[in-house]
Amino acid sequence: MRSAALVVLLSLAGPLSAQGNRFPVEDWTLQTEIGPVAAPVPGVLHTALHSVGIIPDPYFGDNEQRVAWVDSTSWVYETVVYVPPLMEKPELVFDGLDTLADVYVDGELALSANNMFRQWRITLDPTIEAFDVQIVFHAAALEAERLAKEYPYPLPESPRMFVRKAAYQFGWDWGPRFVTSGPWKGVFLEDAALPRLEGTYLRTLSISENVAEVELITSIKNTDSQSAGVVVRIDGEEVVRMTVDAPIDEDVNISFAIPTPQLWWPRGSGEAYLYNLGVDVTVGGQTVTEYQQVGIRTVQLDQTDGAFTFVINGEPIFAKGANSAPMTSFYPASEERYRTVLQAAADANMNMIRVWGGGVYEDDLFYDLADSLGIMVWQDFMFANALYPDTDEFLANVRQEAEEQVSWLRRHPSIVLWCGNNEIIEGWHNWGWQQSLGYSEADSTALLQGYRNLFEELLPGVVEEHQPDVPYWPSSPSNGWGRDIAYEEGDVHYWGVWWGRAPFEMYREKIGRFNSEYGFQAYPVEATVRTFADDIVLDTLEFRNHQKHPHGEDWLREYAMMTFGHVPEDPGLWRYMTQVMQAEGVGMAIAGHRANKPRTMGTLYWQLNDIWPVVSWSSMDVFGRWKPLHYRVRELYQPLFSEVYQEGDSLRLRVVSDMNEPVSLSATLTAFDTDPGLTWFFALPGELEIPANGIIDLGVIPRESLNIPDERLILRTELRTSEGLRQPTVTTVNARWNLRLPNPGLSIHAEGDVIRLSSDQPALGVWLEEKEGGTNLPVNYFDVFPLHSVAVELPPGVDPNDLVVRSLYDLQRH
Repeated sequence: MRSAALVVLLSLAGPLSAQGNRFPVEDWTLQTEIGPVAAPVPGVLHTALHSVGIIPDPYFGDNEQRVAWVDSTSWVYETVVYVPPLMEKPELVFDGLDTLADVYVDGELALSANNMFRQWRITLDPTIEAFDVQIVFHAAALEAERLAKEYPYPLPESPRMFVRKAAYQFGWDWGPRFVTSGPWKGVFLEDAALPRLEGTYLRTLSISENVAEVELITSIKNTDSQSAGVVVRIDGEEVVRMTVDAPIDEDVNISFAIPTPQLWWPRGSGEAYLYNLGVDVTVGGQTVTEYQQVGIRTVQLDQTDGAFTFVINGEPIFAKGANSAPMTSFYPASEERYRTVLQAAADANMNMIRVWGGGVYEDDLFYDLADSLGIMVWQDFMFANALYPDTDEFLANVRQEAEEQVSWLRRHPSIVLWCGNNEIIEGWHNWGWQQSLGYSEADSTALLQGYRNLFEELLPGVVEEHQPDVPYWPSSPSNGWGRDIAYEEGDVHYWGVWWGRAPFEMYREKIGRFNSEYGFQAYPVEATVRTFADDIVLDTLEFRNHQKHPHGEDWLREYAMMTFGHVPEDPGLWRYMTQVMQAEGVGMAIAGHRANKPRTMGTLYWQLNDIWPVVSWSSMDVFGRWKPLHYRVRELYQPLFSEVYQEGDSLRLRVVSDMNEPVSLSATLTAFDTDPGLTWFFALPGELEIPANGIIDLGVIPRESLNIPDERLILRTELRTSEGLRQPTVTTVNARWNLRLPNPGLSIHAEGDVIRLSSDQPALGVWLEEKEGGTNLPVNYFDVFPLHSVAVELPPGVDPNDLVVRSLYDLQRH
């Protein structure tokens, strides 16, 4: 019986983990109205119920409302856990239970969980071979309502904050309300008789040209011994062998030096070098080994005179990136999903992603990919847009969550900031909570103190204790966008464009020291729209259910009138118009931020990705299909940024470099008059030298020498570096939608798997979209000029005859 059980268990387990002591428990059933059904673990209710046809596709049409009943009742997962014969002290380990769960072992309550962001453990009787395990998941939304009624104050956005659960599941202005339940992370069997390492990471203490001083930190669990033998290897070479004091549940700290270190750098600033770390710990004759990839880097947050600058390895870094929404509505996200999103960020020249506080702490794979790609991670704790309870029980629960998450994620060199929350202090000062909820002066004092207890005492204390080499920031943003001080210090979420319905040109005026949120909505491509609607008809229930902002469609049309002066009747042109407004509007913001370096040292637009097919602020949709914005970002986030702008009576060229080395280049400027189609060509004399991380700003042409009205003037700059890089950039004095564009006379020639586009007149914002598919093309949303054709290599399966070609000319009234 025992040996047979071992065979079954090992067949489920597959390869052992790095510690060789984790057996996945995967064979679960879910009790339903049609009886027990197979339930994937890790997984959640909705995916299990949809897989057997109990609920329809939650993403299609208005099915969001049809599946709402799922979160209003309790659900039971069941399995039998078999214990291998050599396991002396079996422990059942739940890496994540979403969210309110009672776990029964052989009918006895063994655990009550109340936080989806924590790990939970149950000690099993070693004399028993097999256990019946039930997990009863209770309706988190109903429990949150009950707790809210018992709390002495009404809280904004109540009741979701009363349960430690991902806030976005309760619905957001880009996402549905799917309040999930289930063992969303893996369930494992471990032997607690074997030592276990926890929180292992390599902390960089200092770096010089010849040596890096580092400290290995780990905690040894499951042992009564007071000493341990430790062997440390870097890239296979032994660097430490020693015996250390190892008190139970306390960190072991071992300092050593790495000569001639290779450093981890953010993308575009150098190589994101990773060392292979191996740690052997021997306790009581038993050895446990852990392997990691680690990076040597230091990080500071320079706040001198209001600055907000990340300094990596002593060098100030201009942060270029986006905010990430959760990877999916229904965790776990697939490996493919993580790789698609992170690689898309890297391909767009991003060096930072902010993990937003209304979602989840992502899977290790997310951070592993960020490590390898050189993408810095601004990591929010999971608190967003609401006040939270200030009870002892709640704070103790959060402390355990924070300690686990910081200790787990601190090994990643990509983590460069821990942030307490998203937009809570802004909400307190600017969103009218005190008035709308009727707080007295005493209420406000107590609630503000509760905020400080959590975000100014508890969380920074956890970071200081467990990862003191990474800075902590209490709340993003530090000041609301309606206050002048927001642009003088800290970080800012500028939502004057969109929420304030200000014109896009305000992006060039409202520039903060670090711009950590801003954005604009756009439709996804047609292939994505067809996944949630049968017909491409905008005013339908299906479309309205996939536009979650309460004024989204009205405001898009308002901006269309503000920019292009009309709203196209054709759905395809309307989708393209929203995409152009997003790409050019957000592009205007990014250009302003980069041109304002070094006063401004970061730009993170909202948002990188989607959790379902929807009209949203994302630059790529839930299927990984890029909108025009993502292609525009790829251009604007290149290490060399240039723009031509008018100052007084002169057109000036500004070139900004994010490179750590000086750059030598030459530049040419071509001016186009869109009316008679005339062209002026200018070559800047000599070679230009840009210092490392520097800027050059040159007067180029007296404006009067170009007798061209702003609405007809297009400027094309081409930079050529001594290394052979050619980088064209197109700028206009007016916004592109204010240009008077002629028919470009676009022509397309297919040459095998390559199509080549040429034009008689400038064609701006050329967008190629498949009628049926949604394949990302290597080049898209580009400009075509006379004598400067553009070649596009088509991926396998893309038929050039299936492409719809549009440009800004199509959006003008003719």
